[in-house]
Amino acid sequence: MKLTWLNKRKFLLWHKIILTITGSTLILALGFAFSSSYFFQRVSDKTGDAGRSILAAQTEEFLEKYTRMQAEALDFQLHQAKLASCYGSAFLAEQLAHHGFNDAMIQGLLATIFQSTGNLDRVFFILPSGRFYCYPENAISNARHLREFNLSLQLFLPSFPPGATSRVEDVRWSKVHLDPLSPVRNLLVDAVTPVPHDGFIKGYLGVSISLSRLIAQFNLEKPFPGSYSFIMNAESKLIAAPPHARVDLAAGAKITERGIVDLQDTGNPALDAVLRSMILGRDFLEEIPIHGQPKYLAYRTLMSIDWRLGTVVPVPLATVAAEKLVNVVRSGNEKAVVGTLLWAIPLLFFALLVGGLLAERLVSPLNALTSATKDMARGNLACRILPGRKDEIGMLIRDFNYMADRIQTVVGDLERSNSQLFIKNKNLEDEIAERRRVERELRQAESALKLLNKKLLLEQDQRKFISQKLIELLESDRRKISMELHDSLGQVLTTLKMDLEWLRMHLDDAAPSIRDRVRQARERTVTLLREAKDIAHNLRPSLLDNLGLVPSLQNLVQEMEKSTDITFHFFTHDIPKEIAPEKKTALYRVAQEALCNVMKHSDARNIFLNLVKNGPFLELSVEDDGIGFVPEQASRPHEGRAPLGLLIMRERVVQVGGEFTAESRPGEGTHLLAAIPL
Repeated sequence: MKLTWLNKRKFLLWHKIILTITGSTLILALGFAFSSSYFFQRVSDKTGDAGRSILAAQTEEFLEKYTRMQAEALDFQLHQAKLASCYGSAFLAEQLAHHGFNDAMIQGLLATIFQSTGNLDRVFFILPSGRFYCYPENAISNARHLREFNLSLQLFLPSFPPGATSRVEDVRWSKVHLDPLSPVRNLLVDAVTPVPHDGFIKGYLGVSISLSRLIAQFNLEKPFPGSYSFIMNAESKLIAAPPHARVDLAAGAKITERGIVDLQDTGNPALDAVLRSMILGRDFLEEIPIHGQPKYLAYRTLMSIDWRLGTVVPVPLATVAAEKLVNVVRSGNEKAVVGTLLWAIPLLFFALLVGGLLAERLVSPLNALTSATKDMARGNLACRILPGRKDEIGMLIRDFNYMADRIQTVVGDLERSNSQLFIKNKNLEDEIAERRRVERELRQAESALKLLNKKLLLEQDQRKFISQKLIELLESDRRKISMELHDSLGQVLTTLKMDLEWLRMHLDDAAPSIRDRVRQARERTVTLLREAKDIAHNLRPSLLDNLGLVPSLQNLVQEMEKSTDITFHFFTHDIPKEIAPEKKTALYRVAQEALCNVMKHSDARNIFLNLVKNGPFLELSVEDDGIGFVPEQASRPHEGRAPLGLLIMRERVVQVGGEFTAESRPGEGTHLLAAIPL
């Protein structure tokens, strides 16, 4: 916008600057005053809302932690009662087994259990006949039988499974009931354990806990005024709560000062929905209206018994700190707005005065700087300004002269760089052309490599197929030869042995030399028969097909121990009963080949053979403390012979989808590992 009125009055530049700054500053001051007021009001509202939300969230978090701590404390007390019932039952069973029934002994044991365990109201022992003992003694009379109170075992005893013992798992909770032995008639729950003797239940030991005392310990110290805790069972029955909680939770017709209250229909749909969530075993915190007042209800499920613990807190009392914070923030923001305005007005006039004095001093060097800038824009790069000031304007003039020098230097450098850049650009074009040619050659080579790789993969699949067929053919031939040695040659040798035995028995009158020859022939026949069986067993052990892999390996170890001084250590763990035949054969052959190689070449003192299940793999490891070898040298031909041992073992494992590794160093033994997927 053009200042036409100022131009007509012929004001100097610094006058124009002063008037412009004054008008702008007044507008900014007014805008700042109104915007500050609006801004502080918005900040006050947002801060208050944020504080309210933060404190409400902290209150909810505190209530959840407080309810969880209450539930953990209640669980601990109930579990302590179960342990007292369990250990008391075990000790009583032991005493009855050694000393029989003794009233004084039983009464003393009940007193010991009561005194050693806190938070109990009574310890009792009931016989199946109805006779009972209790400590402390009942407050009504000295009766010793349930029928004297018109009571039955069903009131005290929960149902027990057959074969129940005095273990923690066999402790059962009774239903909540009124105390029949006290005139106060408080609600009780009993932890009951059977007392076994000679395979029968001799009686029942129980400990009683008062529900009023359980819930009173949480309502003595309230986290907020008007809060309370209550206990509800799985049938929506209120079994423990202070009197004002019963008025809050139950419908008018169901309110009672003592006893069990039904909470299935409280007349409050929101409260009924939360109580149903409690029955389902959920742990949560809800805000619901109760009698027209918003309240927090935090609830948790107990672990020791199928009960729910709830804590109710009025929302206004829980969030009173948040409202105080909002009022404090609003009051502080109002004071900040007033203080800002009181300081802004004097500072505004002082700034105008100082600005007017400095404007004239600033204008003259700025005019010189503007003129020099225009000269440089027209191409006069040698234009400079004489420095004479030491303030910011002088620094600006020196910076301008330095900038002019740099521009003049840079322009010269740019002209030289342009010529060099042209040469480099030409070289770069040649390099790009060469790279494109190399890329074409690389793509051609890649295509050739892909074809070669495809051919190699095909040849590898063919080799793998041929190797598999060779192994199957080898095992088939071994099985046939083993069967023929066992069936044909074995029968012939057995018949020959029997014939020689018969001939020996009928040559009593023959010459001694003839009898010796017959005896030697029989012994050679027996030896030949044994060797034929060994050869048949090595070719295809019948145990592998009949009994499985583990018995076959045990038999292999036992046979090899007979022919060597090496100590064998065989270990198995978690071996499945069903293993595929080809995998079972592969593992057996690997173990057979590995053990033979150790006996022949390792000069070992110990051999460790392990067969274990490791996740989805079945792992066979063979380890010795022999002389070891260099795996790379063992894979190369030696004296015209190819080393087939490691190669065959690796091929057998690979054919069934497994992995084979061999680790060894000279003087450090050898470790072979075959891992086959199940």
